[in-house]
This record gives sequence, C-alpha cells and structure tokens, in this order.
Amino acid sequence: LSRSEWQILKDLRDILKTCALSLVLKDVMLYFSHSTPNLAMVILAMDHIDNVFATASLTKETFSLAIHASLLIAKQMLNWYYSMTDASDLYHIAMVLHPQYKLDYFSNTQWQPSWIDDA
Repeated sequence: LSRSEWQILKDLRDILKTCALSLVLKDVMLYFSHSTPNLAMVILAMDHIDNVFATASLTKETFSLAIHASLLIAKQMLNWYYSMTDASDLYHIAMVLHPQYKLDYFSNTQWQPSWIDDA
C-alpha cells in the first residue's frame, strides 16, 4: 500500500475506535439485538444515526478526503432508505399511534403542515 493508503487506513481505524459515528452504530446494533424493536423505535434510531452522520461529515479537518467522501455517501444511502418511509402508510400509522410521539414527532422533525395532515 502507498503512504496515503496507509494514512486512510489509520484514519479509518481511529474513527472506528473513537468516533461517535462508530459508537452510535454499535449502540443501535446492540439495542436492536437485545430487544424487540417496533417501527417507531427504528425511525427514531434512523433519526439519531442521521444526526451523527451529518455532524461527522461536516468535520472536514478531522478526516481525510476519502473518509469524508465515504461519510457523505453513507449519509446519502441512509437518506435514501429514510425517504422510503415517507411513502409507507405503516410508518405514519406507527408514529401517530405511538403514545409518546403522536403528531408531535412530525412537528418536531419540521414536516410541512400539509404532510402532517396527510399522515
């Protein structure tokens, strides 16, 4: 491997050891492997992962360009899967019927009023 490739591997190792990104992915995996998730829990976990990805992808000075680009691609992929929930009636029903969230979830995530009415 070239020096730059070794540096990318070192950056990746450091991210996987210490970065909030890898810790949140591990925490979510462990949480769902030890409990019975429902759809509302999955959506909230996706929201949390999205926030961590957004923060990590903005810190350009900490990561190499290759790592930064990988974070952006991972966030785009997460957003693609998340956008599929918008077309799911089950997603809307699960959030509206959840005793804690109801319609507040949609307001808190800055949905447009017409979208909330549709939900």
